[in-house]
Amino acid sequence: MTQLKTLTDLIANEGFVPEECCSVSLTDLKQEAIKWIKLLANETNLIRTNNFHLPYQPKPEEWIQIEQRLSKIDWIKHFFNITEEELR
Repeated sequence: MTQLKTLTDLIANEGFVPEECCSVSLTDLKQEAIKWIKLLANETNLIRTNNFHLPYQPKPEEWIQIEQRLSKIDWIKHFFNITEEELR
């Protein structure tokens, strides 16, 4: 099975430089990724707070929505090597 690559791996090992193919710097890409993480986290919290009232039992679709957003957050964090300190 192949190892998932991060943006840092692509730059270091493959010679990929975002500035050469587009007008966006690595810092800008990382900042945009942090914005997406915060947006997805806010949407996830909204789903949780709006739908999880006792004695309410969440529907499977709501659990799926939350898990999809959390998976996207994990993928973005991994690909862009974003730490918890950078999210603050």
